[in-house]
Amino acid sequence: MTRQSSRWSIGVAAVLCGCLERPSAQPVERLNASFTTEIFNNGVDSVDMLFVVDNSNSMSAYQQRLGAQFRVLIDQLVAPPVDPATGRPAHPPVKSLHVAVVSSDLGTPGSNVGSCNVSADVGDDGLLNPIRSGRALAAHRPWTTLPAGSRPARCTTDPNQYPSFLTFDADSTNADGFREDFVCNAFLSTQGCGLEQQLESAYRALVVRNPREQAGNTDANAGFVRPDAVLGIVVISDEEDGSVRDCRYAEAGQPCSDALSVYDIGAAGWGDDRDLNLRFYTYTPGSAQDPTWPIDRYIDPRNPNRGFTSLKPGHPDRVWLPSCSGSWELLAAT
Repeated sequence: MTRQSSRWSIGVAAVLCGCLERPSAQPVERLNASFTTEIFNNGVDSVDMLFVVDNSNSMSAYQQRLGAQFRVLIDQLVAPPVDPATGRPAHPPVKSLHVAVVSSDLGTPGSNVGSCNVSADVGDDGLLNPIRSGRALAAHRPWTTLPAGSRPARCTTDPNQYPSFLTFDADSTNADGFREDFVCNAFLSTQGCGLEQQLESAYRALVVRNPREQAGNTDANAGFVRPDAVLGIVVISDEEDGSVRDCRYAEAGQPCSDALSVYDIGAAGWGDDRDLNLRFYTYTPGSAQDPTWPIDRYIDPRNPNRGFTSLKPGHPDRVWLPSCSGSWELLAAT
């Protein structure tokens, strides 16, 4: 479903940028460059990047643009431009990358809603590489929905072609081949749930699941997050975040008021009784009609042991979630 929003969320370096906004004041449209600054400030040369890819019906062209710009991103990270003021690289080069993809599809638990009913209870469930592991994507993998020739030639129709995440070593990995591998993973095509849960998909992947690189970890997402790497969470979407409160995934010790009835068009009290999609735009944030999780579930400056920063004990500065916004028209012009 296409909501009435021109905002997009995408992130990284001078080429890409992103944010997730609750329905509030319209932000100033701009392109920003902050990921390389974060790496410089953290003084590390390893980066783990999670791309949350919206695979609803409006996103095909935008996924293609991401693929076209990804090589530029790699160049920016591993071979930083020279700062003309100092004559030195703008930031230390990144030597190692982990790159993973999840979809924004978490279904519509308790209700069957159009494109969301393939795996309504969990969607793709925050599993890395949903082409291989996602329940919803299993019904509409990209080679079944895209025109012939849309994907790089190295992409096969084997869902097990790639592991949960990709690895890049600046000394040994071919950058062009890595870009194509990324496109094979990130070009999810469309037909995913049009009620996107971008932040919650990242949370499901990184907090509900155990993505850490540690001995004995057998989680499906294991090995992705390294203890000494910067963690970047990059959202690629043209929609507002619609991460609905599902108390099955509530934090221990935190109150939870289940909001899953928002998916039932017959349920009253959600702001719009005729258009399910508009229920995610017509509420006042924080009101009784707001079905989404509080933002501090994901990033809580007062308690870094919650949410995404819990993955970096003692180093919350090593978690990067973009905080800028722009338009796809600007991205297309870069």
